[in-house]
Amino acid sequence: MTVRIPADRTQDTHIEGLTLGTRGGGVLQYTFPRDGLYEVQVRLARDRDEQIEGLSEAHEVDFLLDRKRMHRTTISPPPGGVDFTNIDKNLNARFHVRSGTHEIGVTFPQRGSSLLEIRRQPFDAAFNRHRHPRREPAIFEISVVGPFESSAPGDSNSRRLLFEGIDTQHSDQEKIATQTLSRWMERAYRRPLTIEDLDVPMRFFRESIDRVGFDGAMQSVLAAVLVNPHFLFRIEHNASIDAVDRKGQTALMWAAFEGNIDAVNLLMENGANPRISTKSGFSAIHFAARNGHWPVIKRLVAAGVNINEALTPANSFD
Repeated sequence: MTVRIPADRTQDTHIEGLTLGTRGGGVLQYTFPRDGLYEVQVRLARDRDEQIEGLSEAHEVDFLLDRKRMHRTTISPPPGGVDFTNIDKNLNARFHVRSGTHEIGVTFPQRGSSLLEIRRQPFDAAFNRHRHPRREPAIFEISVVGPFESSAPGDSNSRRLLFEGIDTQHSDQEKIATQTLSRWMERAYRRPLTIEDLDVPMRFFRESIDRVGFDGAMQSVLAAVLVNPHFLFRIEHNASIDAVDRKGQTALMWAAFEGNIDAVNLLMENGANPRISTKSGFSAIHFAARNGHWPVIKRLVAAGVNINEALTPANSFD
């Protein structure tokens, strides 16, 4: 994960969420998926000439985990003050973090708190990159990379919630996956599951587990569930699948307009009529053609839709 700090933010004073006695920098909240070794990488703010702003002498940089200092390093201007390319190339720190949500901070120890000498009262936007350059270095970007050297999943809140009530120590990993998916897919799809609903997710699980392990396979399966049309759309079987909205457009028209071929297939498999048109004479194939969604166009043509045929206005189905 990478977070960039707004380029016009003044970093001459203390930032809320960081330890007292520091100035500038940034703090971010990150959910670490596993226990392990993580690396925090930092890039400093630069001017239009790609020189690090305010770096006229040596400055210390602190890396914090939950407001506790984990590492301190020093940055110095390059010889001759010319080439700043490699100053922050290795400005990073590695430390062990337990799974769960933690705060990562990067900041500078405060040297003093004298006011800016300007005519008007100083405020947060007093700094201007070109006319009033920074007097001290500032953080531009903070990245979290990892985990490295992680041998086992951590005991995070999300993991406990996912496997709540399920014996994860059981030797049959496929059984654990089936029990977990059965519970969560029923909530995601908002209806009782069928045997067919589990076929594709479990196939993803079997194909992934040898390559990325149990946790990686579960992540792939859950990602597949979250993009499934049964999760994205609520299908009410007692309602008309060709019902129109205020604009006179059906769900199939909207799916064609967005180019969502999975939704188009699902709607047509459940009886959506591709020949219905709006009062202006536009049907699903017109909406797909307008945005150049060729897979949707091919699907509608395969269903027998002719773009030039006379269509049935949607309001005749009201």
